[in-house]
Amino acid sequence: MKVIKHFVLVLLILLLIGAGWLTASGHQRYKEAIAEVPLTDKIEEVKQREDYTPLDKAIEISPDFVNAVVAVEDRRFYTRKGIDVISLGRALLTNLISGEVKEGGSTIPQQLAKNLYFTHKPSLTRKIAEVFFLYDLEAAYSKDEILAFYVNVIYYGDGHYGI
Repeated sequence: MKVIKHFVLVLLILLLIGAGWLTASGHQRYKEAIAEVPLTDKIEEVKQREDYTPLDKAIEISPDFVNAVVAVEDRRFYTRKGIDVISLGRALLTNLISGEVKEGGSTIPQQLAKNLYFTHKPSLTRKIAEVFFLYDLEAAYSKDEILAFYVNVIYYGDGHYGI
């Protein structure tokens, strides 16, 4: 019984060390990205685009479109701060069961960070870096502003980015 307890303890310690290393690597990736171009500058670039469309342009953007984006991409967007633990848990479970990455569990601010700073290649350090951006975004901008930035930069398919 002692051997099993020691094994579990060593395993937990190794998991904590691994999680710490991943967090530090993600934070470093985040720091490198914002050192190159600060978040406020990136957002200003988005807002200065010729085709940037604010959400309050009711004639140009249907509220149904905005509601659909939130419903599909991050249905708890307006009701939570920070990461979406439920979505991350669901994605983790789905990925573990399937043995491959099938879901990401990213929130709208995390997806915005990915689109502004990173490649779309799946990576745990990128996911962690996105979390640091998530908190920066939510501290500096309202939910509506974040959603407006998001719908103006995401890929809609067939070579089309932004609304």
